[in-house]
Amino acid sequence: MATDNKRGNFKVMIIDDDDIVLFLHDLMIKESGLSTDPLGFSNGKAAMDYLQENYTVTDSYLIFLDINMPVMNGWQFLELIEERKYQVTVIIVSSSIDSADYQKAKKYPSVKEYITKPLTIETSIRVKESYILNG
Repeated sequence: MATDNKRGNFKVMIIDDDDIVLFLHDLMIKESGLSTDPLGFSNGKAAMDYLQENYTVTDSYLIFLDINMPVMNGWQFLELIEERKYQVTVIIVSSSIDSADYQKAKKYPSVKEYITKPLTIETSIRVKESYILNG
């Protein structure tokens, strides 16, 4: 689940309401070497509950976030991330190609990228090189 780095534990979270997407993204993340055990959540509330119980400033979190989900969508999740001042790196992975979503994502400091589904092994490797190796 976690890999040690200079900032403490490194955790990858995948938040998506589609079980097939969760499985596929989990596989891509493992195959790329980004994480051996990413954490999967079916909505933003489940992921937020996890963060509330486990978040520490010494850990590093990389979150792959879908936008359109039941219970708590990606935008609501991002609002809480900002409100609670969690220091995380978020990469939106969505099927939405609406430029309004892309522009809205830019307003959140924690969002570093907006990727169109599905996550690929190549993208996972690039993310690893961009956000993990370069810290």
